[in-house]
Amino acid sequence: MHRYDDVGGCGANATCTYNATTKAVKCSCKGGYTNTGSSVNVVCTDSCTVNNGGCDPKATCSHDATTNA
Repeated sequence: MHRYDDVGGCGANATCTYNATTKAVKCSCKGGYTNTGSSVNVVCTDSCTVNNGGCDPKATCSHDATTNA
């Protein structure tokens, strides 16, 4: 497998991987983002906007500046 930046319509918040054997592009959300689409149509959304990122409702969700997780 090879890694590509923004190949196959994955979008800016995803990493695209191309499998030369199957000729398939796989999109995976980057750290700090979660897939709110499907396995076929990956939509990477800021994880803090989905159920407050799993944080307590009274907490403020944020991402680590170094890892964006």
